[in-house]
Amino acid sequence: MDSNTLDCYNPMNNCWSPCAPMSVPRNRIGVGVIDGMIYAVGGSHGCIHHNSVERYDPERDSWQLVAPMLTRRIGVGVAVINRLLYAVGGFDGTHRLSSSECYNPERDEWRSTAPMNTVRSGAGVCALGSSIFVMGGYDGTNQLNSVERYDVESDSWSPVASMRHRRSALGVTTHHGRIYVLGGYDGNTFLDSVERYDPETDTWAEVTRMTSGRSGVGVAVTMEPCRKDLAPCQKH
Repeated sequence: MDSNTLDCYNPMNNCWSPCAPMSVPRNRIGVGVIDGMIYAVGGSHGCIHHNSVERYDPERDSWQLVAPMLTRRIGVGVAVINRLLYAVGGFDGTHRLSSSECYNPERDEWRSTAPMNTVRSGAGVCALGSSIFVMGGYDGTNQLNSVERYDVESDSWSPVASMRHRRSALGVTTHHGRIYVLGGYDGNTFLDSVERYDPETDTWAEVTRMTSGRSGVGVAVTMEPCRKDLAPCQKH
């Protein structure tokens, strides 16, 4: 069931609390943060594919609609560099997309940026340095293991080393200058594997496995140490 709800987790007291809901339900949205504001990008509600975007202010516990994207996108990837928000790929209800666009919060406007080399929805997207990396996804026929890098200065895409496994609906995060991809779906199985990308050597390594296969997984890095009562990481 598509939802417009937002919950907030406080690690200090280990509690979840409800926040103000979005203006519309959004399934398979992209999310990015600029200046402490959370942007909910695209998504769908039933057969409606959104190009709308809204921004959440945690201080006021309120949402505000901002300029809509140029293209309707669900399964869109989002990344932020230099206070600009990039929406990459996705599905418009008819086609998987290679297009990308950039939102400027100062002007409240979107502009088109260079398209990827491959159409992708449900890809993993993250910013690292002055580049955006897009990993895997689904092209309408197959899950992908290919990876592309976007250079914001030259507005151009280039291929980099492919992941070891095909993945869509994967989780992505960065840590100490490296990219980690977690789980996803390879067309047959929900994956438990975790891979790490080193941009200096342009190589992927499989580093561990999760306790179960997960698709559409969310990932976050915390500065707090892991609880000692948690089981140790599984070695691969």
